[in-house]
Amino acid sequence: MNACKWFVVGCALLTGCGGGAVSRPSGTTFSAEQELLFDNGVDFVADPEIEDSAWSDAWARALQARLDDAQVIAFVNAATVRTDTNPRGENSYRLQVSVDRWVKGQLGSKELNLVSSPKDPGYTATKSNFSRALGAKFVVFLRWREGTDDGPDVLHWHASVLDDTLRTAVLRGAP
Repeated sequence: MNACKWFVVGCALLTGCGGGAVSRPSGTTFSAEQELLFDNGVDFVADPEIEDSAWSDAWARALQARLDDAQVIAFVNAATVRTDTNPRGENSYRLQVSVDRWVKGQLGSKELNLVSSPKDPGYTATKSNFSRALGAKFVVFLRWREGTDDGPDVLHWHASVLDDTLRTAVLRGAP
């Protein structure tokens, strides 16, 4: 009887009180389009209007799709950038960012670790722009893919350098 009472009290403490940590969204299946939208890559397109109109239109469509499909969107600052090398000699690029503002959704931590590996669609863009990332402000779009073979869900992301034009577009377009 005494053990049962402590079990009930323990359950109440675990589920009661509110104000607990914010959990991350659950993983989902990805469409082919989402594979490209959440490419684990960065872009430094400050003003798509200076590019040709077909490219600018494609960029605007991709932005709207990211706004619609992202589970979490945040304005961040790239606090640390690192290169990791695996035993095969392949480099991965890691951006450690701190959240300045949650735009859509929220996570329990304001520190995020974004990794781009050779197999990721955004790897080439990340590799070529990696040295520019330190200290840069970005908008990050996050979505979790359902894990395979009972493995954990996997974070996929895209980061766009943040300027006033993009900030306004994100704030207007985020659900």
